[in-house]
Amino acid sequence: MYESVRSASDLDHHYHDWLNYYEREYSRLFQDSNLHPLVRNVITSTSVREGGRFIDFTLPDKDGISHTLSQLIDGKTAVLEFWATWCRSCIVNRNVIRDLYDRNRDKDFVVVEVAREIKDDTAWRNYIAKDGADWVDLLAMEENHSVGNAYGCGIKAGGTFLIDKNGYVIKVDPTKEEIEAALASR
Repeated sequence: MYESVRSASDLDHHYHDWLNYYEREYSRLFQDSNLHPLVRNVITSTSVREGGRFIDFTLPDKDGISHTLSQLIDGKTAVLEFWATWCRSCIVNRNVIRDLYDRNRDKDFVVVEVAREIKDDTAWRNYIAKDGADWVDLLAMEENHSVGNAYGCGIKAGGTFLIDKNGYVIKVDPTKEEIEAALASR
C-alpha cells in the first residue's frame, strides 16, 4: 500500500482523496486492526510534504479551549510552527516568524504555533505570557507527541510548515525570504 501511494504521489495522482476518505469513513471502524497503524503511517508519510496537504488536528490553547487547525487557517496563508521552550533554535525561529507576522497580519496571514513540551507545561505558560504574541499558541502534551510526529518532527522539537490558502504545504522549514515571497505573491 505504501509503495502504491508513493508511486501515485510521484506521478501527481490525487491519492490523498482516498486516504482522506479512509480517514473520514473507515478509520474509526478499524482502529483495532493491525493494518490501521500502517494506513495511518502511509497517510502521514505522504501528506505532510511540499505539495501535500496539511494534516488536521485539534489541540488546546493556554485556557484549555480546543482549536482545530483547518478552522484556524481556512482560506489564509499560514505558518504552522512546532517548537518547545527548551529548544534554542525554536526560540530564534519563533522571533523571526513573529517579525513576519507583525508586518503581515492584515494580509490574511496566520501563525499557529504548537508547543511540544515534556511532562510539564509551566515553562510554556510562562514563556507565552511574557512573550505576548497574539497568534494561536497550542499545546501538545501527549506523551508520544503524535501531532508533531504526524508532521515528521520526530524527536526534534521544531519544524515549520508554510501552508497556502487551499491547504497545501508550500514549503517545509521555509526561510524568512521564502515566507515573504509567498506572502508577496498572493
